[in-house]
Amino acid sequence: MTALVGILIAPRRTLASVVADERIGPAATAVVLSALVCLELDIGAAFLEPASSRGTTFAVSGAATVLLVGFWLLSAAVIDKTARAMGAPSRRRRFLAASGHSFVVLIVYAAIGLLQAAALHGLGDNGELVAMLAGYVALGVLGWFVALNCGAIAAVYELPFISAFALALLPFALLSAAVMVLVVVISGLSAAGAV
Repeated sequence: MTALVGILIAPRRTLASVVADERIGPAATAVVLSALVCLELDIGAAFLEPASSRGTTFAVSGAATVLLVGFWLLSAAVIDKTARAMGAPSRRRRFLAASGHSFVVLIVYAAIGLLQAAALHGLGDNGELVAMLAGYVALGVLGWFVALNCGAIAAVYELPFISAFALALLPFALLSAAVMVLVVVISGLSAAGAV
């Protein structure tokens, strides 16, 4: 539990202690707990939306819980394989142990989503401004998440900052490419009348 709070308060010190300890269990617990808390916050935000869009929000939130754990595992595999190609030794287990704790930051991101929904629901015209400003804070939180992963990569693989930063962005680039391919395939199928 100390690492879960420590990653928010003292990320460098916490990452250093987590990297030294290669146990994946606490990191997996952090990822699963973060995913479940995010799910609860997303459900809370969904209840503030119009009733017509709640079903979609519930489905996406439930899927996101499972996808978050999958993203953690797949990004570790991709980062480890790429780091090995850059000449670093394979340290996937250690990276899983270090990177799992950074997912706690996504709870803050989900809480901002709840704040945005509450602002749009209860503040009238001022709600849009509050939601927009909260969106900028959410963007900073995502940057914080990437920075924590960058720190974990640098600590685990002993790579320079720029290489660690490139590796931290790699899973997001692959995810974006997969979504783009999916959109192109669905558009092609739709244009052909198959969907």
